[in-house]
Amino acid sequence: MSNFSLLLVITAVSAAQFDTTKTLKDYAGPMHIGTAVKYGEPKGILEGPNVDVYRPLVKAHSNVIQPAVYAGWGGFFSTEKPADIRDIQLDFSELNALVNWGKDNGPAVMHHVLISHNRYYPDWFKTADFTPEELDWLMKHIIESALASNDNAEKLIGNSI
Repeated sequence: MSNFSLLLVITAVSAAQFDTTKTLKDYAGPMHIGTAVKYGEPKGILEGPNVDVYRPLVKAHSNVIQPAVYAGWGGFFSTEKPADIRDIQLDFSELNALVNWGKDNGPAVMHHVLISHNRYYPDWFKTADFTPEELDWLMKHIIESALASNDNAEKLIGNSI
């Protein structure tokens, strides 16, 4: 209960000192204030019906972006299972466009999730019978390819690979 009370006091004091003419990044100091960004769809900053809403919000309030391009959701994985895992086709065009937008428009770019649980992969991947060695190769291939594509490794902050 005491933690909750403390939070209310801090929030009340902070709210009283909040200047509505400033943006979130104005208060950031050396801290990164950012958001995950999508290429298209309803919340896209490069394509989609709400670009004119989301793009200015991101530019005004964020000093860092994380391109959210997932493997299976219209992301970089093939829609069809390859005959051999080493034949998998990866398409980083949306990721590259988001990285370039960040570099051209001021927010620093921080990498987002490239490897995750099955929720982010196409259906064929969830039922595939790859060996542990093949999956290790695939994980390395995805990360190395994403960083090499578009010279992304040089454009990201916090990249220690």
